[in-house]
Amino acid sequence: MHIQIMDFGTAKVLSPESKQDKMREMTAKGSTGMEVLLSTLENLKDLQTTLNILSILVELVSAGGGQRSSFLVAKGGSQILLQLLMNASKESPPNEELMVQIHSVLAKIGPKDKKFGVKARLNRALTIILNLVK
Repeated sequence: MHIQIMDFGTAKVLSPESKQDKMREMTAKGSTGMEVLLSTLENLKDLQTTLNILSILVELVSAGGGQRSSFLVAKGGSQILLQLLMNASKESPPNEELMVQIHSVLAKIGPKDKKFGVKARLNRALTIILNLVK
């Protein structure tokens, strides 16, 4: 399955040399698409690109079942998403669509991560998640 993640906004954000070099290096090493998505999610601060990547991840883990969720956890996806949640919650007011997308992915991969609760607590994301539930 081939997913095109480069739209005009994403291409514009990835245009700086250092970002392109990092992407070339990842693809040269034989990184999977999921690893590229996670790395991009971790390193970019553009809202629209982040939302696009989160939408892709929601679709991937929904269609791929437990295997893709487990792979995402194994590649550090839980940690990256929890950190993204922390960063998003610091904005005033937090972007609702971003928070929903992050939680959608976390809800899919959380059961596959045996240390999810510990990671959430260490990232100080547990309080944010519980406050959103209230």
